[in-house]
Order: sequence, then C-alpha cells, then structure tokens
Amino acid sequence: EYGIYSYALSWVTLLSVFAKIGIDQVIVRNVAVYHQENDWACIRGMFRFGVVAVSVASVVCALAAAAFAWLLHEESPEMRSVIWLASMLLPLQALLVPFGATQQGLRQVTYAQIPPLLILPSAFLALVVGTHVLVPETFTAEISIVLRVAVLAASLVAAGMLLHSGIRR
Repeated sequence: EYGIYSYALSWVTLLSVFAKIGIDQVIVRNVAVYHQENDWACIRGMFRFGVVAVSVASVVCALAAAAFAWLLHEESPEMRSVIWLASMLLPLQALLVPFGATQQGLRQVTYAQIPPLLILPSAFLALVVGTHVLVPETFTAEISIVLRVAVLAASLVAAGMLLHSGIRR
C-alpha cells in the first residue's frame, strides 16, 4: 500500500512542477511592483490570471496523469485508481501557488508559508493518525489520497482567508 501511495505522489510532485508553469515568480515580481504603485486593480488582475493559468495547466497535467495510469497500469486496477485519485491533487496543489505568490509580492511572506508548510502537513498527519487509530483495517492508499485532497482543500480555504485578511490591512 505504501509503495502505491508513494508512486502516485511521486507523479503528482513531478507534474506539479509543470502545473505551476513558473507563474509564481511572475506573480511575486508583478504584485510587488503593483503594490509599490498602490495599484490594487492590477494586483487583483495578476492574482486572477495566476489562478486561471495554473488551473488550466494543472487540469491538463491531471488528465495526462489519468491517461498515463490508464495506459500503463491496465493490469493493476488498484494502482490505476490511486493515480486517478492522486491526479485530483494537482489542481488543488497548483492553486496554492497564486495565493502564496500574491502574499509574497505583498511582503507577507510568513502568511504565504502558513498553508503549505504548517496547515497542510500538520492537518494531514492528524487525519492519517486519527484514521489509522479509529479504523486501522480499512486504511488504504486510496484513503490516504482522499485525506490529502481534503486537507489541500482546507489549506486553500485558509490561504484565501489569509490573503483576504492581508489585503484588508
């Protein structure tokens, strides 16, 4: 089970490099310039552009992962299903990029780090340990991926709240 989970996450990690398409550097640089000029309309536009760009790129990467799983793992339905579930991580993981990059451009680097480096790992660890303790016999790679999807969604909500509170200051 752990090998299947690790394999699927390795593909997600590899494809996430392509899913973020380097937009994080563009957002940080442009948002910093717009922030200096106090141009909030351009900051919002840059953020929206980043969200759309990584959404499209990550969906393309997720579809590529699903096709890869279908073609190379026909004989292993479990492997295929875990990779399909893991491909759902790509859009969620990629959407963290414009949130963090916008906050970095606004000089809120600490807030930018909270969702991916604090909330995501600690909440995932808590859910994995809790699930394993409460229902150890049903803990599978699929369950781990579903827990990770849930935690990524919660991290996105937190990132949105942090960005919103940072902009209001």
